[in-house]
Amino acid sequence: MQSIHLADFHPEMNLFDALSPEAFRKLLGIARRETVEAGSALLREGGDADTLSVILAGKVKVFKDGDDGQPMEIAVLGSGSIFGEMGVFDGQPASATILAAEDSSVLLIPRARLFEFLKANPDIAFSMMHAMIYILSARLRKANVHASSISSSNPLLGQALNDLLGD
Repeated sequence: MQSIHLADFHPEMNLFDALSPEAFRKLLGIARRETVEAGSALLREGGDADTLSVILAGKVKVFKDGDDGQPMEIAVLGSGSIFGEMGVFDGQPASATILAAEDSSVLLIPRARLFEFLKANPDIAFSMMHAMIYILSARLRKANVHASSISSSNPLLGQALNDLLGD
């Protein structure tokens, strides 16, 4: 296992922005760092999703299976980005496949350890949940913008997205 240092974290890593250095060090105590090679799968759509992952260095690509069964690239995430949070918080299987686009370093926090940690540290839990809500809200806003763009060029698909995303 590789050691984890504060200097490893990208300055825009907003999940941890609200944490004091002491709280951040506590959180690092439940995490592990892993180096992954380009092409390695970090999550598989439909598979277990019980680990919150933070990209320390490198890039990953996010894929969804299309209607034809072929993977469609939907995002590229870089340093400071998180993934796996949906499965950690809702207990559902992974909604997408995550592949390392290049050799990368990732911080991994398993669900059970994260929840134990948050229960034992309610002040840290509040700060992290606030940041998580911000991140997820930003992603939803981005999805809404994409849905609006698609809706204007394809009314039938736009209606389907509207039904999916709500008003």
